[in-house]
Amino acid sequence: MRLILSAVLLGLLCGLWGCSLFGLGATPSDQPPSDLQIEIQHILTSLQQRNQQIDSFKGIGQAKLRENSRRMSSRIAWAGAKEGKLRIDILAASGQPVASLASDGHFLYLLSHFDQRYHKKRARNASLRPILKLPIKTNDLITLLRGRVPVVEHQYADLRPKPTGSGYVLILKKPWYGTVEKIYLDETKRTVTSVDFMRNNDLLFRVSYAGNQAIEGFQIPKTVTVSNGDAIHFELRIDRYWVNPVLSSQLFVIQPPRLRSS
Repeated sequence: MRLILSAVLLGLLCGLWGCSLFGLGATPSDQPPSDLQIEIQHILTSLQQRNQQIDSFKGIGQAKLRENSRRMSSRIAWAGAKEGKLRIDILAASGQPVASLASDGHFLYLLSHFDQRYHKKRARNASLRPILKLPIKTNDLITLLRGRVPVVEHQYADLRPKPTGSGYVLILKKPWYGTVEKIYLDETKRTVTSVDFMRNNDLLFRVSYAGNQAIEGFQIPKTVTVSNGDAIHFELRIDRYWVNPVLSSQLFVIQPPRLRSS
């Protein structure tokens, strides 16, 4: 019984102090960081600073959604800002919006222009699962559209060669949750090729990047793909992109159809 109570107490202390049950805790303060830890911190700092100066953005591209054997494709336009603001318009061949989604950081809005169906829901960081069929949230999508790599909260990081092929994988872990993110890097450790978001060591969704385009001094991916590694696959091809445009706050609020003409 005493051993069991000691184990429980150790677990509680580890949860409070951020140590790991598997010996993956932080280096004691009286020991200098290893070369590997210094390299990991350098990579994390570089990722967190990437495109940090992009405060707002807008773009036009092609979106494709595949769910099992069902496939959809459409031109879309989008705009956003880092304060949780996002606007996406699905466009018809004429260029007119068919459906719109918006978030102002407080509410999520949906409008079908075809039949005037309208939805408004209080949400600071809404899940887009009902739309994309993937557990991605508005802030995640904003981060991706800013050309940034999401780095989730963690307490331990490790850098290893990829199990197959060339390149490296940066593994982020959290006590009690196990691996929460895997960031795949090329041989230079500077270019991110894909990111796995995990929960309890299981894949939630994967983000893959293809190609780069230099826009006003920033590196923006040409294609971003989000998938669950199996049946659901969302691909966005970025054709045109504007950095730090001036955007009205009203762009991120969709009024009910009956009020829009008033």
